[in-house]
Amino acid sequence: MLRNVFLKTLRDLRGDILAWGLGLAVLAAAIVYVFSSIRHDPSLKTFDAMIQGFSPVIRAFLGGDDIPSVTTFEGFIRLEFLNYLPLLLAIFAIIEGTAAIALEEQRRTIDLLMAQPLRRWRVVVEKFAALLVAAYAIASLAGLGLVVATRFEPVEAPWYRMMLATANAVPPALVVGALSLLGSCALRRRLHAVIAAASFLAASFFLNILGQIAAPIQPWRELSIFYAYSKSHPMTGDLITDHTLWLLAATAILLAASIFAFHRKGLGL
Repeated sequence: MLRNVFLKTLRDLRGDILAWGLGLAVLAAAIVYVFSSIRHDPSLKTFDAMIQGFSPVIRAFLGGDDIPSVTTFEGFIRLEFLNYLPLLLAIFAIIEGTAAIALEEQRRTIDLLMAQPLRRWRVVVEKFAALLVAAYAIASLAGLGLVVATRFEPVEAPWYRMMLATANAVPPALVVGALSLLGSCALRRRLHAVIAAASFLAASFFLNILGQIAAPIQPWRELSIFYAYSKSHPMTGDLITDHTLWLLAATAILLAASIFAFHRKGLGL
């Protein structure tokens, strides 16, 4: 009998966790090796000067005006890896979040799930808890890729700072994951939930970019999850900021909305 949705969901996700986590770990390690091989190359300084001289439009797509020098490890890893990590984790969150309930309905396994002695709120909370653990597990594997690679290369960076840097990419993905779960609970077709969550992700991404170059949009930029992510720099500063707390609060609200939507939803058992 299925009595622990959290462990069952986490077990089902173990293959995805390994695939995503190891893939990102290899990518992170490769970027470390690239930096180590060119860190003393004069062309890197030329590249850095080129980036600093880019127009605001191009710099917005690369990460904004606060891009540190790519001649440093922190600047290079931010430009080539950390800036895109929350986007990749958010895609994972959409895939798994929209599958939580809607896919169960499409496969007609929701009746088996709800036949167990489980309250509806527990089903939603435990499925999201599994998604949360999976996201942090993937981020941790990516961080380990950085840590292991720096042990073999002359790159000076505290291991815990690198682990915090990858963990910092999870809160934006959790917002997207909670929204995906809400769509999965409120809508019958998974495709509709995917479209809604992907549209939000794209809108948030471009809102952060356009808010840097278009004055009328600038006040709205703070609503972007990517703007909130850009305001914490655990490689050199604090992990927990007011913007991080805002992301966690938004996640909690969306999770509560998911519970409400699932309670109101007729499953047609």
